[in-house]
Amino acid sequence: MKTITFEIELLLEAFNKAKITTPVFALRSGEEALDYIFGRNRFFDRKKYPEPAFILLDLQLPGISGHDVLKEIRKTDRIKRIPVIILTSSTQEGDRILAYDLGVNSYIVKPFGFEELVNISEMIHEYWEIINCMPPKEQ
Repeated sequence: MKTITFEIELLLEAFNKAKITTPVFALRSGEEALDYIFGRNRFFDRKKYPEPAFILLDLQLPGISGHDVLKEIRKTDRIKRIPVIILTSSTQEGDRILAYDLGVNSYIVKPFGFEELVNISEMIHEYWEIINCMPPKEQ
């Protein structure tokens, strides 16, 4: 769990250094991610916890795996169009194939250096928040 917390803090620091002001909600397990995405349990208030514009998802989550989180997202009409970007340390071909088979929009292997992480954070934000034109949300 300490590794997950460290990685989340590092990613948040990279977003901060990249001057990304979009609200970021860092979740620490697959179950917590699904609760947030679906607006369940403590995340029921969508004014306080808005539906995500896009989802950065690690494959190695405690509890429910990133692949299983992705599977749940893609089978639910209301949220299936939310872009999902896998940001993981896994370079395994099988993980990439399964992620794309399940409908991931992008698969990025975590960089080793902090400055690389800042650059990738800037690119993710620029593409998914500024350049990309999303279809309307399902109602």
